[in-house]
Amino acid sequence: MFPNQNRVRFPEHIYQHEIPLLKESAIYGANGSGKSNFIKAVGFFQRFLTEKDYLKRVDMSRIKYRLVPQNNKPVEMEMEFTVKGKYYLYIIRVGEGVCEEFYESGIGKKDDVLVFKRDGSRISSEYIDNQSSVEKLLEKNPMSSVLALNNEFPILNNEDVAVVYRWLKEKVVVVDITSKIPVLIYLMSQDHKLQQFADEMLKGSDLNINSFFVQEQSFDEWIVSHQYDQIRNFVEQHVKDAGSGMEFGRDMRNEFNVYNDNDGNRKVQEFAFRQMGVGGYEKVMDIRSQSDGTVRLLTLIPAFYDALFNEKTVFVDEIENSMHPNLIYKMVKYYSMHRSNGQLIYTTHLSKLMDQQELLRLDEYWLTTKENGQTKMRSLSEYAIHNTIKIEHGYLQGRYGGVPNVKLENQDA
Repeated sequence: MFPNQNRVRFPEHIYQHEIPLLKESAIYGANGSGKSNFIKAVGFFQRFLTEKDYLKRVDMSRIKYRLVPQNNKPVEMEMEFTVKGKYYLYIIRVGEGVCEEFYESGIGKKDDVLVFKRDGSRISSEYIDNQSSVEKLLEKNPMSSVLALNNEFPILNNEDVAVVYRWLKEKVVVVDITSKIPVLIYLMSQDHKLQQFADEMLKGSDLNINSFFVQEQSFDEWIVSHQYDQIRNFVEQHVKDAGSGMEFGRDMRNEFNVYNDNDGNRKVQEFAFRQMGVGGYEKVMDIRSQSDGTVRLLTLIPAFYDALFNEKTVFVDEIENSMHPNLIYKMVKYYSMHRSNGQLIYTTHLSKLMDQQELLRLDEYWLTTKENGQTKMRSLSEYAIHNTIKIEHGYLQGRYGGVPNVKLENQDA
């Protein structure tokens, strides 16, 4: 996310920290070139460092690079990032065991400062009070990260460890093509600004939606109007254990939220869409009446909101999935042109978004290609492209790479 200082278009896309950083990045490439793997790698990095038992649920044989006869090397990832004006470097190596290194980064101006270094159950750090007890904890949890363990059992007397854990947990968001936000209804019911932002986005998206809101009623009244077998069976199996803010959904949709209020009364929350019909007739519709594109848009709205207003770094795979090209273009332009304090990084096949005059700087475009089965990423700013060139045409013609080399031929039947 480093800007090319020779590029002068859209200077407002650069956050002027001690190290300048870009607000946005679009990643292009052919199918199978590794774009989704990049997003998955970020998700792996985040979840390993924030979820103590994450690796117990992961088949590492599918994470390792497999296009070689034999690969005994660990999976290695490295991320350098800034939180609250400080810079950090975190390295993980996951194979038969786990290795981690965490530094306060000198960002090339001074030496990096080690916070801790872990190799299996051995750890070295000046911020540990009881070395033997920490190493026993690592022996009992050999595939857990130090960051996740420290959140549950404070073992390091260093505030940076807690700061970085919270940043990864709360400020890094990964949205893949199957993502839904399990507590989206509850989240919007608690955050009026987010709900208002969603209402504005939906009304402005030509979806025939006049307004959007969270509708609430008592569970007993709600279930009377939902007698059909599918939802009745689902409710009987799951709702009996509903606590405060428990979400239920099916088919990748946030359909309803059942929770107990402070007085112990069971309530149901649903998304409601006020839509126009014939002759000005208006009807309130639920999410089961909405298209897959509208549901996908609901998933993306919090991502855009977080990148705009909540200083989050948001990664989205196939941002245009189920969306009309004009709609996703307008959404990306809305983000690009508005003041923000986060970052939006996404993969896409949509060439319409390749617009250096209206949307992004050249250094905000990246291309993935496969070389000997390995993904390589290159910035479009590496090419000698004048700022008046329509890069969409050049990209589709294969001048910059990142497009499929299709060899299918027409044949007579």
